[in-house]
Amino acid sequence: SLPLPQGEKTRFLFGVEIDLDKNCTLGISPKMFEQFSFVIIPTTHLHMDCTSAPEDKDTNEKRAQLWVRRMEGLLAQDLPFHKIGIAHLTCGLIWKGDRPKYLETIDSIPVEDMHRLFAKAAKLGIGIEINPGNMKYAEEEKDILLRPFRIAKEEGCKFYCGSDVHHPENFATVR
Repeated sequence: SLPLPQGEKTRFLFGVEIDLDKNCTLGISPKMFEQFSFVIIPTTHLHMDCTSAPEDKDTNEKRAQLWVRRMEGLLAQDLPFHKIGIAHLTCGLIWKGDRPKYLETIDSIPVEDMHRLFAKAAKLGIGIEINPGNMKYAEEEKDILLRPFRIAKEEGCKFYCGSDVHHPENFATVR
C-alpha cells in the first residue's frame, strides 16, 4: 500500500482503526503506534459485547454516560495524541437499529461533559472525524447530531475527514 499518493492540499496517511474494550484498553499496544501515521479510535462501538457490558447500555441515559466514560478513558491515556483521531463521533452504533433511541442518547449527553471533554481533546491535539455517516440526518435531527461537532469546534478541536468505507467499492458513494 505504501507509498500513498499525495496531493498539494491533501495529506494521505497510512493508519488503522482500533477499538477500546469495556475497560478502555486499546486494541493494540502503545508500541504499535509507531507503525502507523494515524490511528483512529471509535468510542461509539457500543454494539459489541467486548466494548460495553449489557447493564451499561439498557437505557439512553446509561449509554450517554458510557459515551462520556469511554471518551474520558481514551483521553486519560498516555498516547501520541497528535496521530490519533476519534472515529465517527456520533455514529448509529451508539444504539444500533433504533434511530429514535440513538437520537435520544446523543441528546442525553450533558453539554457540560462535552465542553470538558472536547476542551481536553483540543489541548491534547486529538482529531475529530467527520465522515459521510455522521452527516446523514433529517432536518429535525440536525441540532442533536451536529451539537457535539459544534461544541468540539468551539473548544478548539481539529477535524479530519474519513470515509469509513469498509470495502474499496464503497468509495464510489463518498463525496
